[in-house]
Amino acid sequence: MTSSEKRTTTNRLDDTETRGRDRSSARKADVTTWRTIPNYIGVTRLILSPLLILLAARDLRYGFVALYFVLGLSDWIDGLLARMLKQRSALGARIDSVADAVLNICMIVGVWLLARDMVLEEMPWFVVACVSYAAACLLGMWKYGRLPAWHTMTAKLTHLLVFVAVICAIMEWSIWPLRIAAISAIIANLESMALTSVVKRWRADVPSLFSVWPLRS
Repeated sequence: MTSSEKRTTTNRLDDTETRGRDRSSARKADVTTWRTIPNYIGVTRLILSPLLILLAARDLRYGFVALYFVLGLSDWIDGLLARMLKQRSALGARIDSVADAVLNICMIVGVWLLARDMVLEEMPWFVVACVSYAAACLLGMWKYGRLPAWHTMTAKLTHLLVFVAVICAIMEWSIWPLRIAAISAIIANLESMALTSVVKRWRADVPSLFSVWPLRS
């Protein structure tokens, strides 16, 4: 091998090692970076969500709806900013999932306190949706040691439907949005459990079950 060929081979090896280090650094940054605008929004949603229970306990219906509207809107905004600012990360997805779980739990307790009669009348829808959501979360915790963060298109649609349904129910406008949201939630939770079952490693922001089916191994 000539000296020129040796230098070329050495340069290629150096480039390969550099790319490997860069990829490793990128993965590390993806996991550890938290000081981003979307993450701040997610943490704020996490901190403020318990106030929903306080407002509901004090029968402050309009305050509950207003805060829930702001928190629900923040869930959409942080995802939008993460894409626009290229600040999407595994840590951000985990923060978003935890914040969403806390918001959902506080919302459910708040709805129970403010609209107990309505919840009792619609108990089958309410129970199946809540149980399927709890099952999806527990399955993710059991397999990955963390909450699932698939953020599928079905889940995003469900968040919108639940957002509308809760406001309609609390303001006593209509019960049908709640029933529609419950059906969508059950489908989204079943999809989440299917994804957790077939995907070996934790992933975030998966469009649908079909998008990962060929890659499940």
